[in-house]
Amino acid sequence: MIAVESVPSGAAIAIDDVRVGKAPLVREVDAGTHSVSASLAGYGPQTRQIEAAAGVQQLVRFELIDAHPERRHLRRFGWASLALGTAAMIAGAPLVVIDQRPVTHRCTGANVNAFGVCKYRYDTLAGGAVLLAIGAASLVTGTVVAVVTRKHRRRAGAHARWDVHGLVVRF
Repeated sequence: MIAVESVPSGAAIAIDDVRVGKAPLVREVDAGTHSVSASLAGYGPQTRQIEAAAGVQQLVRFELIDAHPERRHLRRFGWASLALGTAAMIAGAPLVVIDQRPVTHRCTGANVNAFGVCKYRYDTLAGGAVLLAIGAASLVTGTVVAVVTRKHRRRAGAHARWDVHGLVVRF
């Protein structure tokens, strides 16, 4: 008997080049030398030779290695960019809104002209516009990076197809 595990779980397992299921699994095999392999989308495949003995249950554990480790870092960058963009938009919008409004705690006495207009006003348009531009650019960048580096997990029948005049859109 052999028990096969994979980290992450769900790897396709083959014994002697015959696919037998997904990890974790337990299989009965004949005594002798066998080839056990594990493969999972996005991870490098691994193969091991084992010596099975009669009456002994043997554990075969595969720790699969990410085939694209650079994507993990790029994905983190995408999420950080989304967070920065959101924060910049939240900070920039109020600055644009309060631009040229009077600074009310300073609008008394000599600071108010004959028409009742306070001479002290917020001058926040430039700062707010810069934050909104940075926020928009960061949100677009983060969204593109998140889409490009997303994990592909397809199941049978899990995608739809839309064909309009030769243009195919899958989602």
